[in-house]
Amino acid sequence: MQSLKKLLTRSSDPHRLPFYQRWWIFANAITDGLAQHLFDAVNRFRHHGLHESAALSYYAILSVFPLLLLIIIVIGTVLGPAAARNQINE
Repeated sequence: MQSLKKLLTRSSDPHRLPFYQRWWIFANAITDGLAQHLFDAVNRFRHHGLHESAALSYYAILSVFPLLLLIIIVIGTVLGPAAARNQINE
């Protein structure tokens, strides 16, 4: 609690803060917190990025292939074998 009070009293006088902290507060205020979100995203990717990207690619491969097969089956059923033969002959 005491460190929070110290931070609040330091931030109340912007000329006492170092340049990078003033810039960070200004950028965060102007962009409505976008700078903090970008910082958090980069930080999270640095800690968990490879594991989560591997999981996402694994899920995408296992879910896209059956979905593609299902779409081909549905289109083949709706259009019928005559349309497929026409496409092959042309």
